[in-house]
Amino acid sequence: MKATSDSVKEIEMDREPKEMCRPCSTTRGGFMESHGAGMQLLIDAQLALEMGLPIYGIVALTNTATDKNGRSVPTPGQGILTTAREASSENLKPSPLLDVEFRRRLRWRELKNVIRERWR
Repeated sequence: MKATSDSVKEIEMDREPKEMCRPCSTTRGGFMESHGAGMQLLIDAQLALEMGLPIYGIVALTNTATDKNGRSVPTPGQGILTTAREASSENLKPSPLLDVEFRRRLRWRELKNVIRERWR
């Protein structure tokens, strides 16, 4: 099929690896195969500070729905329903957690407490 680029030919033409992928060029040689990996480490804020890890973001909430996670699917589609919440509309009040400014204040307060604990 010859759908992939020949790296030996590309090197013979004095092309650097970053120049070998040219999908819109008339001199393109095909797809460039590549392999790579990525990782994200989620860790408790207190432990991250104790270990001196860089903090790039804060995850406020996580949920999971694991339909089709495995061979046995006794109730397909029900996984997502396990993350849903039910509330009576007559008692429904706007949650302060939906207010961005309120959440920002909470986050900064928590971060200050974590930092204060670290430097004790």
